[in-house]
Amino acid sequence: MDSFFNSEIILSNSTFFFFMTLLLTGFLHIPLLCGKNLSKIQWKKIDYLWPIVAGIGLMGTVSEVRSRVASDWAETEHTRAVLSLESINDYTVNQLNSFLCANDSRVDERAGTQPFCLWLSESAHYLQSINFDELPNITFNSLPKITFSSELIDSNVMWLQGMFDNYQTQKYAYESTMLETQKHPLEELFWYLSPYLICIAISVRVTKVSAELKIEKQNL
Repeated sequence: MDSFFNSEIILSNSTFFFFMTLLLTGFLHIPLLCGKNLSKIQWKKIDYLWPIVAGIGLMGTVSEVRSRVASDWAETEHTRAVLSLESINDYTVNQLNSFLCANDSRVDERAGTQPFCLWLSESAHYLQSINFDELPNITFNSLPKITFSSELIDSNVMWLQGMFDNYQTQKYAYESTMLETQKHPLEELFWYLSPYLICIAISVRVTKVSAELKIEKQNL
């Protein structure tokens, strides 16, 4: 079922819910109009029944609300995780385009610049080959291995490791939120039956009040 409101006309418009409750209440009043009634004690026992029916109906509604809220929040978590990956990619590209790696005669000739820029280039190509929307399970160790020693690499490693840690945090938050969108098969069943159960509970309760009033009148 794609949507509860698409599969159930009773909740596509509140009027349907009202009239179904009204019709069911009228149907339950037929025995009363025909002179048949339960005793006052028996109607008191009904008080155990209708709250249980209503509670089961509300369980389906609660699970649906939880699932919908989690689904909306998961979209936000997914966006944050994607933005984290994009920030990592932008960082490597910006560093690659900086004056240290620019193809210019003024390039700093400090030792380690060339392998550092080559590593940045390989890292940028690797990140650009990834579909960020799929939220891949990548860490700093997924980048090309560092096989050189340079003073330039230390600060970049620190920044990138922090950015990858932030991505993993966002990815975990998204996956945890997605778990909350899943519903137990019983919740699915209660979700489907919830409008009918609520109608039954309301109708039984109204009928009980009418029956007890009739008993009180007979005892006067």
